[in-house]
Amino acid sequence: MRVFISSVRGGLEAERDALPGLVKAIGFEPVRFEDFTAQGVPSRQACLDGVDSSNVYLLILGPKYGTVFPETGQSATHDEFVRAQTRGLHRLVFVKAGVEMEPEQAAFVKHVEDYGSGLFREAFTDVTDLQTKVAAALRLLASQPRNLTFEPLAQPPTVTWKQDWEDLKYGRSELGSTAEVHVLPLEPAPIPSRVLRTFPAHLAAVLRNSGLVPVQVGLAQRQDADAALVEVPDTRRRAMDAVASRAIRGLRVAKNGQISVWWELPSDSIAILQEADLTDAIAQALRLAGAVGITDQGRYAVAAGISGRMVSVVDGPMPTTSRRQVSMPMFGGDNPTRVLPDESVSATAFDTGATECAHNVATALIGEFQRRR
Repeated sequence: MRVFISSVRGGLEAERDALPGLVKAIGFEPVRFEDFTAQGVPSRQACLDGVDSSNVYLLILGPKYGTVFPETGQSATHDEFVRAQTRGLHRLVFVKAGVEMEPEQAAFVKHVEDYGSGLFREAFTDVTDLQTKVAAALRLLASQPRNLTFEPLAQPPTVTWKQDWEDLKYGRSELGSTAEVHVLPLEPAPIPSRVLRTFPAHLAAVLRNSGLVPVQVGLAQRQDADAALVEVPDTRRRAMDAVASRAIRGLRVAKNGQISVWWELPSDSIAILQEADLTDAIAQALRLAGAVGITDQGRYAVAAGISGRMVSVVDGPMPTTSRRQVSMPMFGGDNPTRVLPDESVSATAFDTGATECAHNVATALIGEFQRRR
């Protein structure tokens, strides 16, 4: 396993230098931003590349918040933590006790400790104490992986689909063929209006930190009494003989706790449904839902849908060149294909269990699409 070590150096010099050797001694491979760049300070991309290449995210928090990136308004460690959430990595967090923290760092520590799903937290006093606790946590992680669990639902959940809120609030957006995923808590806890007002900026940060939205692309933020959402404009460049890859289009949180993610399907002249690509997209959506920070306990239902006039299922690998000369079965019309769950999932579905959960949803969605074709 590759273990990404995330921390600032200020106030944690000895701790940071002690960890790579320890990680190697246990039999894992340590990863730091220094391994991806020759710079003395981290670039944002080097940090995110390091997280993306790893299996475990190890965060050490001390007194200092660190250098703030202008792209996100957050420090390197903060961006890395959100990226690890989005990627569904195992996250081990160690907070140094007995130190006076900068205000930004104290707020970050509170944010980290408020997030429960997929997270191991511990305090430490010095280098020796940290080494002992990190070693124990890594060994425990290797011996007892977290499992995704399923439980039957007595009845399907009530879902607010993208079409519903567009018709009621905003008018239909002009997108191509889209897929949407909705995460619903089985025991909803209404989000106070005061908190909901902060969500547009928070959702924008989640999207940017995920790496799914280029930093130069502006995001449309909206909030009303029922929900907060962020929409991503279409900036893809389409070539006549190539397949345009899928593209994230939005993230929404409703007052009842429903989290919605939608994206435009890959396409040439016709939108494409391909099992591996759809599974990856749904897993990405589930991890985005986890990064929002409100799916930390309890059980959840996951619903998904596809809408668009011209969509085809591709067996085998995703095509890279246009299929304009190929006859493919397709779906036409305005009626969307939707799948309601008959099982609930644990919060692991939003981090380490995202791929397994996504595969189940993608298989059901493609099966329903083909049945209705």
